[in-house]
Amino acid sequence: MKTILTHHDLVAEEVNDEHGHAILLTQQDGLEEPRSVIAHPWQLRAVCEHFGIVASDEQAAKTIQTLQRRMKGLLGC
Repeated sequence: MKTILTHHDLVAEEVNDEHGHAILLTQQDGLEEPRSVIAHPWQLRAVCEHFGIVASDEQAAKTIQTLQRRMKGLLGC
C-alpha cells in the first residue's frame, strides 16, 4: 500500500507520531503556507461515516457497491 496519496492540492500521508499511527493531511491554499492536520485513522472513518461517505453498516456497504457497479455499467466505464 502506498503511504502517500495526492489528490489535487491535498496530500495524505501515513505517519507515526508520539501517539502512534496517524494520517497527516496537508493542503496548499494559494500562495500561503500549506495547512496541515494530523488525525487518527478512526477519526477519519468516523467523519466519513457521519457524512455518508463510507457506510458503517455491512449491508449498506454491499448495497453501495452494487449501485456503484450498476452506475459504472450505465456510464460505460
